[in-house]
Amino acid sequence: MDLSGIWKVKYVPSFNDNGAFLQDAEDALKEEGLSEDMKTDLLTRYRFDDDGFIRSIVPIPESATKEDIDEAVASGKIELYGEGFYTQTWCPWKIENGKLMVPQDDEWVELNIIDGMIDVIAWRLARE
Repeated sequence: MDLSGIWKVKYVPSFNDNGAFLQDAEDALKEEGLSEDMKTDLLTRYRFDDDGFIRSIVPIPESATKEDIDEAVASGKIELYGEGFYTQTWCPWKIENGKLMVPQDDEWVELNIIDGMIDVIAWRLARE
């Protein structure tokens, strides 16, 4: 199972009069009233690195000042990544018995792979 590369949020859970469904993230981004935090979450990418860590590639929020960014970089919390993005280590990962595993509450748990997409926190990630 090759997970190398960058993955993006493809589907997010949503609700309408008919109940719960998976909505395309690009459609969700067009909705009025979407918070800046949710927009950032939907635009975040995830990179599976060979060192066994998943790193998030996050758009720098418009509300972040240069001082905020410089402080976060100096503290080692983030690294700048390209124009307008930063990376930070999200969590370790491993393949065990052909299954994608990540730590949760002091144990390794499986993340489901459905139709070539990774199920994470009720979101579906697709290879970019």
